[in-house]
Amino acid sequence: MTATRVRKQDLGSNVFAQPAVVLDIAANVASGTSGQAIQTDAHIIAFDTSNPSTQASADSPVVGVATVAARRDHKHGMPTLLTGTFVYSEVPAGDLDGVDATYVLAHTPVAGTLRLYKNGIRQNAGSGNDYVLATATCTFEAGNLPQTGDVVLADYIW
Repeated sequence: MTATRVRKQDLGSNVFAQPAVVLDIAANVASGTSGQAIQTDAHIIAFDTSNPSTQASADSPVVGVATVAARRDHKHGMPTLLTGTFVYSEVPAGDLDGVDATYVLAHTPVAGTLRLYKNGIRQNAGSGNDYVLATATCTFEAGNLPQTGDVVLADYIW
């Protein structure tokens, strides 16, 4: 291992005083003058001293003032939690006969929560896909009608 030499620097008649620092919230720029401990155009990150409030579900995020990194005293917005009743493996009402295209759920699902399965394969919602949902009625597309012996199950929140 090689030794590292520390070089002593003669600062001459420079006297270090409290540097003139100006913080700009938008750019967080600190400025000083030659001979001071802070160089001209040096950058400083400053955080305010406010304490974050408690965090609760559905809070909005609070934006920090630093441009280089997020504040460490901030809080993140929590996602809104879905509320309702979860339904698993419901058998929709309808005839599994290869003719009946409509199957009715016991409740109207919360938008985006329905997972419909035919013989264990998840079906894709939307016109031109596997089925279309209107309130609590699932209408299978032509060519995808449940046949005798098929199993149709639904998971959703209502």
